[in-house]
Amino acid sequence: GMTTEIFFARIDSAGSRIGNDVRVTSLSNNRGNASLAFNGTGFGVAWEDERWEAGHPDIFFTRLDAAGPMIGSDVSVTSSGVRAVRPSLAFTGSQYGVAWEDERDGNPEIYFNLVDMDATLVGVNVRITDAAGTSVVPALAWNGAGFGVAWYDGRDGGLSVYFAAVDAGGNKVGSDVRIADAFESPSDGEKLDLAWSPEESVYGLVWHDDRDGNLEIYFTKILADGTRPGPDIRVSDGLSDSDHPELAWSGSQWGVVWKDYRQSADNPEIYFAILTCDATPCAGAPEDSPCMSCKPMVLLSF
Repeated sequence: GMTTEIFFARIDSAGSRIGNDVRVTSLSNNRGNASLAFNGTGFGVAWEDERWEAGHPDIFFTRLDAAGPMIGSDVSVTSSGVRAVRPSLAFTGSQYGVAWEDERDGNPEIYFNLVDMDATLVGVNVRITDAAGTSVVPALAWNGAGFGVAWYDGRDGGLSVYFAAVDAGGNKVGSDVRIADAFESPSDGEKLDLAWSPEESVYGLVWHDDRDGNLEIYFTKILADGTRPGPDIRVSDGLSDSDHPELAWSGSQWGVVWKDYRQSADNPEIYFAILTCDATPCAGAPEDSPCMSCKPMVLLSF
């Protein structure tokens, strides 16, 4: 039968494709959920791969040069033979960090490993979460001195959003921080995203929850130690579900994209919002907090 593979393509600033697609994987069984990170001259990519046993993916990593062709061979980050999925990759300037969801402990937990520039694993797989219940869908970001990782967590019943700090050597720092309370979520919409703003010295985090009756996209800022300088901000404003958010920092603004079902329950559209500072501080925000973004400034659909 047909299998899914990982491909790579480059796109210029105007949205035009550069060159041809590059096939990254070419083996039996399926692979998917790729995560890409730019290292200044080329790319690292991590993905889940069923080459050893269908239905039991492991995490693999490889390097691509600036035009896309693979450098060397791929390497396995995990080899536990159970189910390791949904990798999230971040580049530090000299190494990659990869976080993923792993079922070797009997239920999904978040694991982490460093990978050198030459695609060699540094140390062993490190377990980040150890609470009862599932810990799924990690999002990893580098802040210049350490990593932040956020995920959905079932320890409170339903799903809550949690955050933890990991140092440059791959060691967890401090305890887990609950960012958003428990909610119920359809499993196919589970996605959150974490990004670092060097200009504001904060992480931005986007996720979805159903506190307002249906799934909506929320945003908050988190300091490197896990404390929060202000409240959650609701980004999406439709009457139907919104899920699967992604976040990017432009150097001066936060941009969010997500899947939105307001126009059709069966055919979601992609929505985009830019978050900008309001002149008035958000309710509940400390007076000395970094400027909070109280509402979307631009809303576009595609």
